[in-house]
Amino acid sequence: MNEERARRLMDKSELDLLLANSNFNVTYLSGFVHHHWYWDGIQQFMDRNTWRDEAKPLAGFCLDASKKPFLACDPWVTRYNYIYPDVEQLGDTSAYGKPVLHDIGFRFPVLEWTLVAIKARGLESARIGYEDTRLPEYYLKFLQEKLPRASFVPVDNLFWQIRAVKTPEELRRLREGYRIATQVYRDTFAMMKPGVKLRDVTQMQIDRAQELGGLWYFNHLWVHTPGDAWDPPEDYLLKAGDEGGCDLGIYYQGYGTDFARTVTLGAAPQEVRREHESLKDVYHAMREVSRIGSSGAQIYEAAQKAIREKRGGRPAGCLGHGLGLECHEIPAILPSETESLEENMVIEIEVGSLEQPRNTYVFLEDAGVVTPRGWEPLTDLPREVFEAGRN
Repeated sequence: MNEERARRLMDKSELDLLLANSNFNVTYLSGFVHHHWYWDGIQQFMDRNTWRDEAKPLAGFCLDASKKPFLACDPWVTRYNYIYPDVEQLGDTSAYGKPVLHDIGFRFPVLEWTLVAIKARGLESARIGYEDTRLPEYYLKFLQEKLPRASFVPVDNLFWQIRAVKTPEELRRLREGYRIATQVYRDTFAMMKPGVKLRDVTQMQIDRAQELGGLWYFNHLWVHTPGDAWDPPEDYLLKAGDEGGCDLGIYYQGYGTDFARTVTLGAAPQEVRREHESLKDVYHAMREVSRIGSSGAQIYEAAQKAIREKRGGRPAGCLGHGLGLECHEIPAILPSETESLEENMVIEIEVGSLEQPRNTYVFLEDAGVVTPRGWEPLTDLPREVFEAGRN
């Protein structure tokens, strides 16, 4: 995590402790990647179902660097997983006593372990920033009751702001994720031929991502017969002349990709080429403005200018967003996003449209790092229409 940035923004907000409970923010503060670990699905079958949140950790990060960050989590869940070396893990029942059964009929060991961690750090009177849209009401009331001298401050947006500037390690993971995903894309386009089922393309992507050291987590294969529904079912068999957009997400050590290309089975029709070229004009206009000191609002305005001049006012999709632990982060490309871009922010430039009357989704999306040299893409995959199935 970006500790220097976190402490600077915490100091500005007069916070002594950041307390995270959502999957991604716990990962950010502790290093423990648990995006796909959910316990609720099997609780009803087990006698431990009264341990309501044993697999849902809480993590804390202190303004005072002498006070260790902590992770409150069942050690059975974390025993084979990575955690930052300086993070104290709390989860030893013998040390803290058996978690009590609360009056609502459940035990909340991670909540009680968190209370122990806060008191051990002398933060009983601290200003504690918490995730106001994500922390369960019961948790907040419990902590407020047990820490009556502490102040609890809602700071959802602060977490977003801290995470917006990536560390070298975060960028390394993103680059590796894009390296894997780029190869998966090349394999995808090589596989796309008449008679191939979209479900089989998806299965190849899942297998290939794992072979290369990644984890597949989504795709959109909007490749169809022109004029038909633009989002075909998974059992659709590709045909000569099909066309559409592809979108792909691959995780690598908790950080995911999100980028898209347009593909045709055979030579791309002129209508698709023209639509793609006008979207590229918008893409390049946004790319030119995606620099240190600019804002999401300025990128948005550059896109709107290109849309008017190059596309006759026709929309060009959502335009873009940040990327990191989550697929959609700040900075966003919106007129309300007025804060300046900083070095090592990661921005998606995303343009797309349903080309009529073909009903074809034409798509171009890339993530890039904001650097002193400008916006630098995380992939070298060509930004042209891929013409698959051609010898």
